[in-house]
Amino acid sequence: MTSASSDASIEELVATLFNFQKLQIAAMEREDVRGGNRHFDRLYAALKQLASTPRGRDALEGLMQHEMPEIQVRAAGQVMAWAPEIAIPVLGRLVVDWRPRDPRKGYVGVGTEAASWLYQHFGIKDFDRNKLIEPLRRYGIELPRRPDEIWT
Repeated sequence: MTSASSDASIEELVATLFNFQKLQIAAMEREDVRGGNRHFDRLYAALKQLASTPRGRDALEGLMQHEMPEIQVRAAGQVMAWAPEIAIPVLGRLVVDWRPRDPRKGYVGVGTEAASWLYQHFGIKDFDRNKLIEPLRRYGIELPRRPDEIWT
C-alpha cells in the first residue's frame, strides 16, 4: 500500500518537473542558454527521482501522453530504461510529427531529443535519421526518408 506522503512526493515531483520544464522552454526561447541549462538540471533531477520508484515510473509512463511534447519526450526517455517497447512508439511519433514553434530558434527541439534516445537504443552511431526507418516501422511508425544531404 502506498502512503499519503509518497503520493504527495510523486505529485510534488511531477509539479516540479512541469515547473522547470516551462521555465526551461521560456529561457531557451529568450536565448538564455545558461538559464535553460540550470532549469534542465533541475527538471532532470525530478525525472531521475521519479524513475527511482515504482509509483514514479508509473507516473512517467502516464506522462508520455501529456499534452506538452517536451514532457512526453523527457518521460519517454526515462521509460526507455525499463519499458522500451512502450516508449519507442512515443519517441517515434515525436520524431515524425513534432515541429518547433519557431524554427529560427537555436535550441534543440523535441524531435532531435527523441531521435537521440532512439539512436542510442538501436545502436545507431552516425545520427542518420534514415537508419531509424526500419526499426520504427516494426513499431508501426512510418518515418519518411530524408534526402542524403539533410544531416538531422
